[in-house]
Amino acid sequence: MNVDMPPVKPEIRFNATVPSQFEWTNKPARCNHTLKVVCTHGNGKEMYHLDNKVLLSLNKQYNCTGEYPYKQRLIKSNSLSFQIPCDGQKNGQFENSTSTSFEMSWNSLEGDQCSGIIWDSFSAICKHLDSSGNSQLGNCVKHSGTNTICSITNLLPYKKYKCSISGEVIGKDYEIYSGVNTTLSDKISCLLTITDEPSPERVTELRTAPEPEPDLSDQVWEPATEHTLVEEAIVSASDIMPPEHWLNV
Repeated sequence: MNVDMPPVKPEIRFNATVPSQFEWTNKPARCNHTLKVVCTHGNGKEMYHLDNKVLLSLNKQYNCTGEYPYKQRLIKSNSLSFQIPCDGQKNGQFENSTSTSFEMSWNSLEGDQCSGIIWDSFSAICKHLDSSGNSQLGNCVKHSGTNTICSITNLLPYKKYKCSISGEVIGKDYEIYSGVNTTLSDKISCLLTITDEPSPERVTELRTAPEPEPDLSDQVWEPATEHTLVEEAIVSASDIMPPEHWLNV
């Protein structure tokens, strides 16, 4: 006798890294139903199959539900909420800046939130922060699956750029670091030329303007008396000879 067993409510599990996959942990041994996982994040909605590698976005909140059809209805799991944390921003930095180039390094330290991700390759780009928005691609050298050094050249002197490093996993790029930096100014060589210029002439003679003649128009003239004439004669004579010689005249 065949007994129709009640449907099993599925339980799903997901390892929060990239790449990863969904698993149906309580699937009955003889269950042939196909379970699909429906995930929403923000306004997006995607469907995934069991045991297939999936590449979800970093630092996004996901809500996923496993479901399979049973007698014209869907048997659903509880909602599984998670995100794939990767705070790669703290692991990057600018190095060796010049007037036309940058170097950037990124390293996923052991034990941090990105340490479980093995990156296939790295890339970098710098965008000039002005109206034109010119961009320059960088050349990244991968030293292991968790760190890289990127060089960006052909930049303009003393300009501000927004630069980023992306890691690739199975063909999908993830931005793991971004920052703003300014190139150095051009070196300006200055030449000081000294020439022999004549010094200002030295002042050797000081001349003063003649004093103005006194204005005698307002003077009151009195007629000379005999006494006055004698005094003037004596004064005039004293200007000519000393008084001790007057008796000999």
